[in-house]
Amino acid sequence: LAHARAEQPRPKPRRSVADLSGGMMAAPTHTVFGAHPHQQMAVAPAAQTNQRDAHAAVGQSFVQQYTQIFNNATKHLHRFYTELSTFSHSDKLGETETVFGQQDIHNKTMALEYEDCTMDVTSGDSQYSHQGGVIIVITGVMKDSKAGTQRAFAQTFFLATQQGGFFVLNDVLRFVEP
Repeated sequence: LAHARAEQPRPKPRRSVADLSGGMMAAPTHTVFGAHPHQQMAVAPAAQTNQRDAHAAVGQSFVQQYTQIFNNATKHLHRFYTELSTFSHSDKLGETETVFGQQDIHNKTMALEYEDCTMDVTSGDSQYSHQGGVIIVITGVMKDSKAGTQRAFAQTFFLATQQGGFFVLNDVLRFVEP
């Protein structure tokens, strides 16, 4: 099943992050969005001669873009994903729920009510990975202004390549209790 899903074509993204975020941040020249709400966001490869060295620029750009959208336009988080994507999230009891595909990921992130939350990233690391992809691990604190709470978290992304850039193939979010 996973092999058959990998053969599906991936839509080409079209808009810059500044278009989506209302100009809240300057759009790096290597980051683009899908024009339609159900198309994905993609981070294009940095223009460097050594692709293995590009992972750091891609990782840094992705984390900046992801946290900007998370903090200011949560309803657009699904644009980082495609129908091939997987998102796993731990609940308050530490149980993990996994959803598949862009629409289910959108439904899940909206159900989690992140609109009142901000993500403060305290560390991030990235590595060049399989078939030119990039694996990224971030840690930080998610603050819920409505509930007045904050929770430490760790999140891992695998950015897979696609025409014109990358998309989030895998995303695992785990809240870390002291």
